[in-house]
Amino acid sequence: GATYDVSMRFLREDPWDRLRALRAAAPNVPFQMLLRGANAVGYTSYSDNVVHKFCELAVKDGVDIFRVFDSLNYIENMKLGIDAVGS
Repeated sequence: GATYDVSMRFLREDPWDRLRALRAAAPNVPFQMLLRGANAVGYTSYSDNVVHKFCELAVKDGVDIFRVFDSLNYIENMKLGIDAVGS
């Protein structure tokens, strides 16, 4: 999550371009991402369609493994992220 935030906020780069470049440079290395349930990689909860689209783009641009979590280990908060990753 911080990778997307830093890329956009501080480096003024497109995080999707960065991910595609890394994937091209390391095609055989599995890439993983931490996903904060309904927060995805942000700091607030997002609507279902936003989380699903984000995961769709992440897979398309090179993410292989998603680790869905909630800071309180509250399963209800993880369900959206799990569903989005699974679709």
